[in-house]
Amino acid sequence: MAAAMVLGAIGDQSSTDVLERALEDPDREVRMAAVSSLGLIGKRSSMKALRAMLVKQPVVVRRKAIQALSRICDPEALQTICTYALEAGSVEARREAVRVLEGRPGKLVEDTLLAAMRDKSVKVRVAALRVLVKSRRKFAMQAIAEARQMRDRILRREAEYWAEKHESGAFPLQWSLNNV
Repeated sequence: MAAAMVLGAIGDQSSTDVLERALEDPDREVRMAAVSSLGLIGKRSSMKALRAMLVKQPVVVRRKAIQALSRICDPEALQTICTYALEAGSVEARREAVRVLEGRPGKLVEDTLLAAMRDKSVKVRVAALRVLVKSRRKFAMQAIAEARQMRDRILRREAEYWAEKHESGAFPLQWSLNNV
């Protein structure tokens, strides 16, 4: 585990083969360290190995794989995250996929976040609302309005909180109605 962490900290791209082999280690902690290190290195060729970690792994390993994929600047990695946000079996993994979309540009991300607002899990819906409010000015008020109309009490409460912040002027200047 320590070796995997050091290789990630060094960031040497030639160590990706060793780290990818460590993904098959029986110890979950070793796999998690290898996944994190592959994300730190950010080599595109590691995407296949990281995607494989999204299947039949404990939730904590899958969450680390999502975080690692989010560090790879590649449209295919982003597509994987967006797909996972909407289709994954684990609530925590879907929620993590939604969270890592914060601040990422593009229609794919916007569509994914708006679709995640209708997820079967309130945790995923609330995470999507928060990401939309924090990083998508254009869609923030739309997302808040939609959430205020939903049946889910927790989501409505979250939307009310953000609506009150907006109405009280507590949002930063970028949150003026002229920018929404």
